[in-house]
Amino acid sequence: MSENLAYEVNMNIINKKMANPLSSYTQSNCQVSLTDDGYRIYRPPNKNPTNDGNTMWGGFVMRFYEPPFIKGHRYVVQFETKGQTSNKPSDIYWTNLAGWGGGGLQPTPTDVVIKNIDANFNSQEWTIISYTWTINDDVYKTCTSSYSSFVQGTVYPSYRDFKWGFGYTDTGTLGTDLYIKNVRMYDLTTASQIDIKKTGVIEAGSFWETLSKQDAAFHHDGEITSNCFYEI
Repeated sequence: MSENLAYEVNMNIINKKMANPLSSYTQSNCQVSLTDDGYRIYRPPNKNPTNDGNTMWGGFVMRFYEPPFIKGHRYVVQFETKGQTSNKPSDIYWTNLAGWGGGGLQPTPTDVVIKNIDANFNSQEWTIISYTWTINDDVYKTCTSSYSSFVQGTVYPSYRDFKWGFGYTDTGTLGTDLYIKNVRMYDLTTASQIDIKKTGVIEAGSFWETLSKQDAAFHHDGEITSNCFYEI
């Protein structure tokens, strides 16, 4: 089975525990909470930078002080979301520090492929989100100029924070009320691939019972998702 590198993130959501590597970024008009329905991102409707200032930036963050990555490997982050939002999440990236940049610590992921929701999303059906990327730069880098809490000449993780959320934009008539569950992250370079035997037995890297109405799906990362699995 392929290892879920975001296992602790997912368990913290299930246990409603805001602890590393699960994190968030909040402002007065972008709030995060942990609920029975998952990780919630809420932004009130009809807020805008002109009238309300820069107060609506933030969202879902994973923070790895010791990133489980290898240079030259390809990875994928996946999770499911439902709810509503006028704006599509536009801040989707890896960074050394969510909301900041500089100091020679920024990552440069390559071959990035994103599966996202669209603007004016409004659905109670769980939808799969994914961010796939390759690491060809260093996972750890030396800080070239001090900023925030990072000191010049010290080595820090470059791929530390992953953010899926929103910037300083009008929140629109729907605002944002989204829920996140079933977070997983895989090393695609080493992941077990799906194999269907002549006997009818299916082997895969991982099996996930998702919340989607979709009966079953086979994914290129070696994952099989379904809304129900039976043990016999």
